[in-house]
Order: sequence, then structure tokens, then C-alpha cells
Amino acid sequence: MNNALKSIGVLLLTILLQIVIFRFGVFAGGRAIIFFHLYGLVLLPIGWHKTSYLFIGAFSGALIDLIVLGGGLNMAAGAFIGLLLPHISNAIAPRDGFTKGHIISALKDGWGRFQSYSFLIASIYSFAIFVIESGRLVMLLNSIWKAILSGVLNLVLMGIAQGLFGLKRKSKKSKISAYPWS
Repeated sequence: MNNALKSIGVLLLTILLQIVIFRFGVFAGGRAIIFFHLYGLVLLPIGWHKTSYLFIGAFSGALIDLIVLGGGLNMAAGAFIGLLLPHISNAIAPRDGFTKGHIISALKDGWGRFQSYSFLIASIYSFAIFVIESGRLVMLLNSIWKAILSGVLNLVLMGIAQGLFGLKRKSKKSKISAYPWS
């Protein structure tokens, strides 16, 4: 239960950072957009009921749409990624699967698995945003290109955040020292 509350707290913090700081992160003429709140969705525990991911994704998107006047784009994309989160985690799971309540991190699971999970979430969310925004199937290839660019941009940001604030490796050094300040 402690992991669940911690993950929800991180999600709310990333939503706040998205609203306050990263909402102005639009690059290359709108082809690459920062969606930092997805880092909070990446850090959700695996093994919850599928509808809980749907509600959490839709709720996080609705909060962002409410503040930045997104018109429901973030809520629709959040609900879409909420539907796909269990399937994405099953796709990148090791052979024996993840334990219930496991949180994917670069230290425990490796950078490859963390980055593939983060990239899939960011690019699928971006693809949903751009397809809904364009409103036409003719723009599908353009939306895929924008989703890949935004996915790479968000992958870099999530990698930096994971490196700075992720789980730290336990030190194998002795805690006993001759000096009181060390």
C-alpha cells in the first residue's frame, strides 16, 4: 500500500510540474511536445486492476485539460494510454513476469527495459494526442512522425529524471567510520 500512495504522490507531482513548467515545452513547430506527467504513469505499480489504470489516466488528463484548456485532448489520450498500460507492461515483462506491485525502474530492471517502457508510453500517448487533434486519417503518417519525435524527447526527459531521482544503489561500504562526519 505504501508503494501505491508513493506512486500516486509522484503522479500528482509530475502533473503539477507539467502544468507549471512543462506546458510551454513545444519544439520544432509543434512536432515535439513535452508530456512530463507521463513519468508519473510510468512509475505506477504493475498488477492493479485494468480499470484503475483507465481511471488514473483519464483523471490525470482531465486535470491537465482543466488547467491548460486542452479541450479534452489530454483526457482522451490519458484514457487511451490507461487502457494500454497493462498490455504494454506485459509486452516488456521478463519471461516469468513482474510481481504484483512492481514499479519499473532503471536500477532494478535495467535501462533497456525502462527506456522501452517509457518510449512506448510516451509515443502512444503522443500519437493519440496528434491523431485526435488532426481529426483526419490523411494526417496519420504525420501523426506517427510527430509521435516518434515527442516520444524521443520525453524519453530523454524521463531518463534524466530516472537518473537523478530514481532508486539509488545501496552502498556496500561499512557504516562504521573513525570520523563522525562521514
